[in-house]
Amino acid sequence: MLLQSLIASAQDFYYKGYDWEKTPEKSELTEEEKKLDEVFLKRRDCIQLFLMNNNAVEYRLAHKIIQLNTDKGIERFNKYYLNSAGEIRMEYQKARVIKPNGDIIVQNSSDIKEAKDENGDVEYRYFAFEGIEKGSIIEILELGLYPARFTGSSVKLQGSSYYKNLDFEIITPSHLVYASYPVNGAPDFVVDTTAKEDFRRVYIHMENVKPLKKDEWAAYDANLQKVYFKLDKNLATRKANFYTYGDVTHSIHKALFDPLTKKETAKLKKFIKSLDLQNAKDNEDKIRKVENEIKKGYLIAEQRVENGTNLDFILSNKIMTTQGFFKLFINVLKELNQPYELVLTCDRYEDKFLTKYEAYNFLNDYLIYLPDFNKYISEELMNRYGFPPEEFTYQKGLFIREIRIQDIPTGVGEVKDIAIVPAEFSVDKMNVKCSLTENKEEVAIDMERIATGYKALPYQVVMDYLIEDQKKEIREQFLKYIDDAAIVEEMNFENDNTASFGVEPFIGKGHFKSKKMLEKAGDKLLLKAGLLIGPQSELYDRDERVLPVETPHARVYERTIEITIPENYEMKNTSELDISVLPFGQDGSIGFVSSYVLEGAVLKVTVKEWYDSVYFEAKDYKSYESVINAAANFNKITLILQKNSN
Repeated sequence: MLLQSLIASAQDFYYKGYDWEKTPEKSELTEEEKKLDEVFLKRRDCIQLFLMNNNAVEYRLAHKIIQLNTDKGIERFNKYYLNSAGEIRMEYQKARVIKPNGDIIVQNSSDIKEAKDENGDVEYRYFAFEGIEKGSIIEILELGLYPARFTGSSVKLQGSSYYKNLDFEIITPSHLVYASYPVNGAPDFVVDTTAKEDFRRVYIHMENVKPLKKDEWAAYDANLQKVYFKLDKNLATRKANFYTYGDVTHSIHKALFDPLTKKETAKLKKFIKSLDLQNAKDNEDKIRKVENEIKKGYLIAEQRVENGTNLDFILSNKIMTTQGFFKLFINVLKELNQPYELVLTCDRYEDKFLTKYEAYNFLNDYLIYLPDFNKYISEELMNRYGFPPEEFTYQKGLFIREIRIQDIPTGVGEVKDIAIVPAEFSVDKMNVKCSLTENKEEVAIDMERIATGYKALPYQVVMDYLIEDQKKEIREQFLKYIDDAAIVEEMNFENDNTASFGVEPFIGKGHFKSKKMLEKAGDKLLLKAGLLIGPQSELYDRDERVLPVETPHARVYERTIEITIPENYEMKNTSELDISVLPFGQDGSIGFVSSYVLEGAVLKVTVKEWYDSVYFEAKDYKSYESVINAAANFNKITLILQKNSN
């Protein structure tokens, strides 16, 4: 019914014949605008919905005019990358350069360059502009035909450039209405009361849109001004409220929760029996064994796979789609009588999951939630039970579970929070003992490093997928954290296998010598003791913080350092090791504390740094910065070893 009510032909494109001006318009910039690297004099985007060969499609028109004021601006835009992924047909793509003296250089489709990968496949396409000088203007015009986006999309109305004029519009048949939801201060659509007959046109017009500053440790894209939109009403059929979370709950339940065929059930039981789960320690151990077996023995294909969700096919061919992974896993959980819920969510760095406005573009990614343990499973190969991709935590999601009404199974959806994994489960701990070599030229170091959770993930999970040389490289990288130039003389590891992740810590022990940690200054020795905690980030933001701090995961760093003071030497500046930065108090969500004791000839230093939260408002940025910089300042500490005068 919806398709039949659309426009009959692409010939009815609202802006048929749209083109750039034969004589480019001149635009006067203010003195402040001239100081910017680039200025978008015009950015216009238009979407028009219509029917073609009984398929709903949309024209997408994009028109950009950009003045380049500096060498940095020229470098940024001397290539313009074309995004035509998913196109049905490209009507035209063209560009031109207008030089300050009025000369115009035009490029058409035949001038588009292609970059190819090692297999000869096109990775991306672009216009390359030559001879651009300061004050030049580049103009790009594209019109393409794409599958329609009914179910939910968004447009960014802000970016890292200054937009002098910005226009975005959606054109539909007059009886089709889009719902919209602006965020971060963006304006909403205005209905054009003068639109052509039989059309509905809504638009946004903005002037002098300032760029959003790119702060470190921030969800930049999620904080841009943008507007979400989806098809919501068909006035001709008097139907409305399309593409809701309730609709998704119903369709996902049917696709992934429905009873299996007898053949699928038989294959599933045989698969579970092969896992030897009766020897598992507990239910969580069973879950880990299932996950490790599936991820190690089965391929999750990114592209479409015919029958990729059919369990008979999956278990016979060991290949599946993402949905196939979740269908397999939840049916294993059913057989194990383990409660579960399916979660649909999105990347928090791109979009914050909305509840007042419902659309499918917040439901791009899947997790399985185990309510008995308050933990999640992801299909990502390098993530494991209890430690899902960080971008899906500190986020909301649609949780779908199955219930029975009069013995009829049905799906129920509820939006809930996906909590972060507590910091105590992601610890990076180092025990370091060091002394000077006999010739006082190097520092001899014995180190034990222990990592759990997200701090172990990039080392421990990958182990079973590597050859021996690669494993050695990973192990050395783990131990040489404090000095990447060191040569490890001895090393041994515990729990360096995928199955141990989440159960046992990843432990590495090694002995090596470091030259960079020791210098001589006359009769003094300078020991760069601060380097023993490992490299640190530094945050000194001279500009006012705009965006909230948003980090991947909560974490704890613990360091125990023992330094043997050589005979006939004493340390002069140990008081520098006493640091306490607790912006929110002793029990606050972040902090850095270090202290020391001197026991005979051994200096014992303890350091703890913790981040129990992943989110801090911009007003609390200085507090977050103070903890980061406390660690950076400790990292710079050099202890002075003075030879005794007696």
